[in-house]
Amino acid sequence: MTIMTYLYKFRNKNSKMKLPRRCIMKKLFTILIISLSTLFLLSGCSSKKTITYEEPYPYVYDVNTASKEEYRYESFDTNTKTAMSSTQEDYRKISKNHTIYLEAEKIDESIHIFKQLLEKHKGYITYSEENLSEKTKKSANFTVKVPSKGVDLFLEELPTIGTIISKYSNTTDLTESYNDNNARLKSLLKQEERLLELYEKAETIADIITIEEKLTYVRSDIEYIQSSIKNMDLLVEYSTVDINISSEIQIIKNPSFGNQLKTAFIESFNGFINFIQDGIIWIVLKLPYIILLAIAIFIVRMIAKKKKK
Repeated sequence: MTIMTYLYKFRNKNSKMKLPRRCIMKKLFTILIISLSTLFLLSGCSSKKTITYEEPYPYVYDVNTASKEEYRYESFDTNTKTAMSSTQEDYRKISKNHTIYLEAEKIDESIHIFKQLLEKHKGYITYSEENLSEKTKKSANFTVKVPSKGVDLFLEELPTIGTIISKYSNTTDLTESYNDNNARLKSLLKQEERLLELYEKAETIADIITIEEKLTYVRSDIEYIQSSIKNMDLLVEYSTVDINISSEIQIIKNPSFGNQLKTAFIESFNGFINFIQDGIIWIVLKLPYIILLAIAIFIVRMIAKKKKK
C-alpha cells in the first residue's frame, strides 16, 4: 500500500468522522515526517562501506578499524611449510668454516705465496693483520672467503705456505631458516599485491592513509627478509677460512764467554754514551735557571765585599 493510497483512505475515513481540519493536517504532517526519516536512515545504511579481504595466509585487514598494533605477521600454516620442505628435501644450504694455523721460516715469502694462492682460487680477504716488526716473533692473521666448490683444493695447497700446526672445521645447516624466510617472503609479496589492489579501490582519504601505512610495514619486512636470504646465499656460496701464519726467530740460549764479554762491553759503552747525552740535554733544559743562579751569586758576593771595606 502506497503512502498516497493510505492518505486517500485516511481522508475518507476522517470525512465520515467529521474531524476538524486542523487535526487532520497535523496527523498528515506527522506521517510525512516519519516517512522521510525512514527513507533517510535506509539510504545512510546502504552507503556505509568496509574494505576487507582474506588471503590464503592468515592476514585480514579492515581499513576502518585496523591500527598499527593490530598489524602483525602470523607464521604460515604447517601444510605450507611442509610443501616447501618436500620440494627441496634433496637441496641443503650448508655454510662451511675452517681455521688453519701454520708456521713458516720466512713469513714475508709465505704471505706472498698465500695471496697468490688465494687469487688462484678466486677468493678474497675480508680481514688482515700483519705483525712483522716483532723481535722474537712475526705473525699474520687473515680471514678470507673462498668459493665453496673449490675450498677443498685451496686447503690442500696450504702446505706450500708453511707447516700446518693445527686445523679445525665446522659446518652450519641453514636449510630450515632459508626455507622459512622464502615462505615468509612469498606471503609478504602476496600481501603487497592485495594491498595495492585495495589502494586502487580506496575512495576515502582515511582508507588511503591506512593502506599506505600497511604497505610501509609489509615492504619493510620484505626488504629485511630479502637481505637475510642474500646473506645466507653468500654464506653458502663462499666458505670462510681463518688463517694464522707465525714465524719463530731462533735465539742463542747459551752464548759463549766471548759473546757474553762482547755484549757486556757494548752495553756498557752504550750506557755511558746515553749518560753523557742525557746530561747535556739536562743542562740545556736548566740553562736559564743556571744563569739566573750565577747572577744572584755574583750580586751577593759583590755586596759582601763592599760591606767588608
